Amino acid sequence: MWLGWGGSLAFLVPMVSVANPLTAVLFLSASFFFLEITNPVLWTLPLDIAGKYAGTAGGMMNTGFGVAGMVSPVVFGYLIETTGSYNVPFAISACLLGAGMVAALFINPPKTVDVDEERDRTAATSLDGMPAFVHAAPSLALERHHLCRPLRWRK
Repeated sequence: MWLGWGGSLAFLVPMVSVANPLTAVLFLSASFFFLEITNPVLWTLPLDIAGKYAGTAGGMMNTGFGVAGMVSPVVFGYLIETTGSYNVPFAISACLLGAGMVAALFINPPKTVDVDEERDRTAATSLDGMPAFVHAAPSLALERHHLCRPLRWRK
């Protein structure tokens, strides 16, 4: 992951100060190449960390990517329109990439959601081995009617 993000940052930072458009495109292409190297690693993190909740974690990641994909063109356009330069949005992108590299240092794959659930289950013996949110919710029972009706929740 560090190779991809570091390579991307190494090509993104000098791109801001380049005057030749062809050189800027080459720097951006190299930056994007290194950034895309991290995709397989990013998509395996939910499997490592979230375990049986990997689909939910992957969906949350995909939502974050989608929101960023909708917001960043608007913000980029606004910054370019107000400053008259592409340097500010790309400098902000480089700072965000650096912040992501620092945040990646705190990813701890051995500390998974399943380990946390097991710790909570063994620590909360008074809850009969059930997660705390189960006892906080109102009691609901799933009842099956015999007259070809669908399942429904009953309080």
